Amino acid sequence: MGRIPAEAAQFRHRAEAALLDGPSAIQVLAGPSGTGKTQLAAHIARRALRDGSADLVVWVTAGSEDALVCGYADAAAATTDHDPGQPERSAEAFRSWLSWTDRRWLVVLDGVPDTAHLHGLWPPARPNGRVLVTARLATSLPGGSGYVEIGPYLPDEAADQLTRELLSHGHRDDPVDIAALAADLRQNPLALSTAAACMAHSGLACAAYRGRLARLAGSDGAGPTRNAVIAGWWVAVETADRQCAGLARPPARTGRRTRSARRPGHGTHQSSRTTPSRAPTRAASCGGSPCRRGPGRSGHPRRPAPPAPGGARQ
Repeated sequence: MGRIPAEAAQFRHRAEAALLDGPSAIQVLAGPSGTGKTQLAAHIARRALRDGSADLVVWVTAGSEDALVCGYADAAAATTDHDPGQPERSAEAFRSWLSWTDRRWLVVLDGVPDTAHLHGLWPPARPNGRVLVTARLATSLPGGSGYVEIGPYLPDEAADQLTRELLSHGHRDDPVDIAALAADLRQNPLALSTAAACMAHSGLACAAYRGRLARLAGSDGAGPTRNAVIAGWWVAVETADRQCAGLARPPARTGRRTRSARRPGHGTHQSSRTTPSRAPTRAASCGGSPCRRGPGRSGHPRRPAPPAPGGARQ
């Protein structure tokens, strides 16, 4: 239930996966962006379906409270009689269903900014249920939760992974340059994959890619290369821009609010953003239709309302 992300072509098993098989019913996988949390969670979700350890796997993209509530509402449509058009009621109905069903279930909450945002929205603790959360921060956890922090690869792992990524694109390079580039990218899994794809498409060698990273950093080293993922995106855009005669960057558009942006180590360029006349309605995908949740008091999102009358099916 929900869309489990496809496994990356060069998926790498991490030692942290074994820690997530601990006795705790709630496991939290935390770490910076690009370290492979989602891929690891997806691997565990597919394994639960494959080996039969769960009768039901629910995958919820939970980057915001609205997205989480709407994900619960989608699950309620498949397990209860509640209409996902009433997301708060449906979300509460789904959590209620989890609390009494005898089916073995695994709920994955992916992309949570901070577990503190899950207050009042955690799935219930049940002996037949498990919860797996991927989050950037884990500042608040229920008692008895397991916590696993995932970071970049070890240097040898990163060099091996980048080699595998390049070979998958039919691209070979000097092992010394590969190891140096992996270090420049701080062994970040997503940054390595982005770099490999960029080099395979453009024909750049690792040494040339490192040169572009150095120019991006600027003479004072204050550029965005401290964040390996962002650095990889910048290099990819710059490379595409060179190959497409400037077409990779969108042209500046006239708007009511214009600001200047300086990319470290480069000249100033203008980017325009048009300010809408009014704030858009908070919406998230819920089934095939928008899931609209009005703000509560003080402008904050509403918490799920009490369950509406109606039966539930197991």
